[in-house]
Amino acid sequence: MRIIEPSISEREAEQQYPTQYWEGTKTKRSFDVTTDDLQDAYMRGREAEPCKEQVRAAAEALSAHMHEWAIDHGFDREVDNGFRCSCEVGGYTYKGLWAHLARVCLNAAREAVM
Repeated sequence: MRIIEPSISEREAEQQYPTQYWEGTKTKRSFDVTTDDLQDAYMRGREAEPCKEQVRAAAEALSAHMHEWAIDHGFDREVDNGFRCSCEVGGYTYKGLWAHLARVCLNAAREAVM
């Protein structure tokens, strides 16, 4: 039997809004919501600041893409993937630089839908 782990957002939602059951049963309680409630919840999700997991995933993708780009364009020196390098560029370590660029890109995408 394969166990499927809940996603980060599923775990956070369950923590924020625990499943409620009718007393003494395993029947889930239901609540009346309006379409306005659903629309508000959707908009809050769409417009939320990126979480650290999203920033990290985007930073890793940017770093990997840059590494591939450098190789494809014949750079002689090895380009680190950004998560082991201790070099600094403009006051950021490579890791910090990728995270900063990722956050900027994710925020620009978020603001585009607001």
